[in-house]
Order: sequence, then C-alpha cells, then structure tokens
Amino acid sequence: PKVYKSAYDLINKYKQTQTKLVSISGCNDIILKPLNDYFGFDHTISTKLEINNKKITGLLQGEYVLKNIKKRRALKYILYNNFKFIKTAFYADSINDFPLMNIVNYPFLINPDQKMKSLVLNKKYEFLEWTNS
Repeated sequence: PKVYKSAYDLINKYKQTQTKLVSISGCNDIILKPLNDYFGFDHTISTKLEINNKKITGLLQGEYVLKNIKKRRALKYILYNNFKFIKTAFYADSINDFPLMNIVNYPFLINPDQKMKSLVLNKKYEFLEWTNS
C-alpha cells in the first residue's frame, strides 16, 4: 500500500509522545491489521472477514465499519478504555468518515475526496495535503 512520508512522520510523532494510536477503517482486517502492526498502532477497528477452517469465506463477520457504524465503534472503544474524548483526533479522507469527523475535537481531512470537500465547506476542519514528494 501507498504510505505517505507525512503519514509516517505523524505516526512517529504520536508514538514519541506515547499517544494511543487506534486505526478505524472500513478496510478488512486481513489487509489492515498487518499494516497497523507494522506501524505500531495500539488497536485496529476494521471490517472483519469470516474465516472457516482456516479459509477466508468472503463473508463478513459483523458489519462494514462505515459511516455511523464507524462512529459507534469508535465511541465504544473510547468509553471502554476510559479515554478522554476531549483529546481525540481523527484523520479522514472519505465521505464514510463524516459522522466520526463531527464528534471529535481535532478533525483533520487528508487529501479528501470531492464529496467530503463539498460537505465540509462550512466546517472548521484542518485540511492536510499529503504527497510523496
């Protein structure tokens, strides 16, 4: 997968301050968890694929982690771990992230798609443009 240098640097900055890093994505766990383990995320919340007899069936185990489901799972994680919600940040790039963007104190949009840009014109989100240069 493509990893921007800016993303790598930001992850390392958070790790140096011992900030809990939680990845939440609609991407499936088979792809996302190894990547998050490599970067040292503390927890991964993702869409789970069903595995039966050590084989991926192609079916979901639960729901796609999108939109309000993403928001609900993030809130559950924050409450379960007794985190201070006021200190949460979220980095997003998709319309599927919009419900969660509206409840965090530090919302960042990274290379947002056109739908996301049109929804947030009147909001005070910080825009980050990441490139490989």
